[in-house]
Amino acid sequence: MASRHGALHLLRQYLEKIWHQIINLNIFQSSNQSDPSDITNQKWSSRLFILLLSLSSFILILYSLLNATTRIVEIQNPSPSTVEALQKHTTSLQCPCKVLSVSYEHFLQIEPHYHQACSSELVTFEWIQALNSALDNANITYLYTDFRSSGFTFQLLLSLCDLADAIIFEALSKFGKTQLVALQLLEPDLFMKEMHSAIQQFEQNLPNELLTLLNLIRQMTFINQFVSASFANVLIHYASVKPNTESTATFLVDGFPSLAYNSTSQKCSCVNDFECGMNWGLYATNNSLTDDPIYVIPGYYVRCFPIESLLGSTLECFYDNHSCLTIVGNIINETLISNLTRLNSSQSSRFPINSPIGDLVIELFIESWSETLLYSSYFAQCQPTSCFYTVIKRKSFIEIVTLVSGLVGGASIILRLVCP
Repeated sequence: MASRHGALHLLRQYLEKIWHQIINLNIFQSSNQSDPSDITNQKWSSRLFILLLSLSSFILILYSLLNATTRIVEIQNPSPSTVEALQKHTTSLQCPCKVLSVSYEHFLQIEPHYHQACSSELVTFEWIQALNSALDNANITYLYTDFRSSGFTFQLLLSLCDLADAIIFEALSKFGKTQLVALQLLEPDLFMKEMHSAIQQFEQNLPNELLTLLNLIRQMTFINQFVSASFANVLIHYASVKPNTESTATFLVDGFPSLAYNSTSQKCSCVNDFECGMNWGLYATNNSLTDDPIYVIPGYYVRCFPIESLLGSTLECFYDNHSCLTIVGNIINETLISNLTRLNSSQSSRFPINSPIGDLVIELFIESWSETLLYSSYFAQCQPTSCFYTVIKRKSFIEIVTLVSGLVGGASIILRLVCP
């Protein structure tokens, strides 16, 4: 305890001595002035000098810490890797493009993937010929309702697949000519964002080209009531105007029996019903209008016009998980029909198996897109000859000490003159 009290006493004496020296500090002391009032003034001047010098030093240090110099760095003939590295470390990078407008085709590749129906045996000449051959070998009265006369629907399916492919090819060609205009080289993230937005809009608007044409064809066909090649929409009536004269044919717009309306007593008419029709079926030879089919083709319809027959039908009968074609082959006894390669039900598709073919047509039979964006190709087309970026540099500790020391030295001289 005694040693502790002794240490505290020495510390107190030391602090009192320091305080006494501070109180009596007189940096303006003069041997010519010994008057107590002069000495008091000198002490107050010293205190004011110390205060102003400390405040000046603090301001100078704070200014040196906060003040930063901005420098523009230029890189000549930058490489893609150099630009990529700089873009990760600075947000001020600017690389003016030598070529301000670049076509999409230089850095973008888009490839459509179609529904498997467009590359299947259903759209081959051999399949269509097999149906026609089966029709020729059959003795059927009402041909337009028998599945053996449906070859034209597959020919139409092939034509629509080809039309969709042609529309897409031309649209991709036009899209490839679209110009990406930029004064500065776009950063990879911004480049990808802008291009994905443009691609998405292109893919969304593309089906409208076929949809407009298809609707026009359907409306023109329906309004004008053209006679179908299969005579599915007309009833031919032969009668003589006068006795013992040659009969003349009268075409009456017909419809389909009650099967089209789920076995109700109502009969639809091709005059006012787009969807008037019935399932294709397989009929016995020498059948009559009232005969029931031996087998009804599920999801495949015959309607007033060929285009409506196809668009309203589905392809479910032709998948490998359905026994439809096996039954058809056994009835018709056609080897090619029995051995037809079925559509793969396990293959990934955005269209359900029972989707109407019209849904596939509206979407141009497109399952998906493959898109390849090459930023390196865009960089090469932009041809930036130089890049600029700004560097903000703050002073180091040694620089601050050197600067403040010099300024404080000058400030002390001025303060000595200013302080009373």
